[in-house]
Amino acid sequence: MSQINSQNVRDCLLKLQSRSAEERKSASLILAGLTPEDAWPIEPLVQVLDSENADIVFWSIVALGRLERHAARAAE
Repeated sequence: MSQINSQNVRDCLLKLQSRSAEERKSASLILAGLTPEDAWPIEPLVQVLDSENADIVFWSIVALGRLERHAARAAE
């Protein structure tokens, strides 16, 4: 697995707004495929929870749920 940083997460979230159906699908598959063992920073996911874009909010919640114990920090 490559090094994931906050910018990589933001890039993935931006792809959810792409005009390209392929980019949107790729981003959603990445977010839906996360596991608790993945070392993704949760901050970018939490920061977009108040977005007006329903897709970004939905997939951020999915990703946080998939990250489980890491996402528990988001509720603190």
